[in-house]
This record gives sequence, structure tokens and C-alpha cells, in this order.
Amino acid sequence: AVVSTQSTGLRGKSDYGIMVFADKRFARSDKRAKLPKWIAQYIEPVFSNLSTDMAIVESKRFMRTMGQPFPAGKNGISLWDVDDNERRQQKERDAFERLMQQDSDSWVAKHLADAETTSKDSKDPS
Repeated sequence: AVVSTQSTGLRGKSDYGIMVFADKRFARSDKRAKLPKWIAQYIEPVFSNLSTDMAIVESKRFMRTMGQPFPAGKNGISLWDVDDNERRQQKERDAFERLMQQDSDSWVAKHLADAETTSKDSKDPS
């Protein structure tokens, strides 16, 4: 995570860049899930398995879009409005709730399995 963070060289909210994961393994969602959350959340499945030519086309489009100047008087002001912030906060709450549910489900499954093993062991006369 530190290396990927350092490699971007991004310093502020108006900085932007492109990270290319040129390894077919990153086309798999289980591999992308191992990336730092701040990177993985921005990887869209449609862009996760591009040919070299398509990656160049999409990179050029991104850079052209991001290279547009800020509207006059907007430099130094948050690029997100209240709705953007609320959507982001809701997305984070939803993700947290999913993680908590997964942890809870995992804990219950483990303890049920442990209880079943203990029950079988206590019934085994040998």
C-alpha cells in the first residue's frame, strides 16, 4: 500500500493520475479485493480487463477530461457538494454494515461448527 501510495505522487484533491495494473490477475475481483481500499473502490469492472489499445484510449480520455481548467473562482474550494458528501458517507456506511454482517455471519458459522465438533466429541465413547 505504501508503494502504491508513493507511486501516485498525488498531493491534494485537485491532483489526479492513472495507475495501470498491467497484470491479468487484476481482471479477477478476488485479486482486486486485495488492493488497498482507497484504490480498489475506484476500479470499475468495465476497465479491469482492457487491451493495451483500449487502455491507451481510456487513459487519453481521462487525462483530457481531468485536464480541463477549474471554473473561475472554484480553485481551492471543495470539488464535492453536499449531495456528493452525503452519497459518499452513505456508501461508507453501507460498506461498513456489509463488513459487520460478514464478520457476524463468519463468527456464527465458526462457533456453530465448533459446537457441533464439541458435541460429536462428547458423544464419542472412545
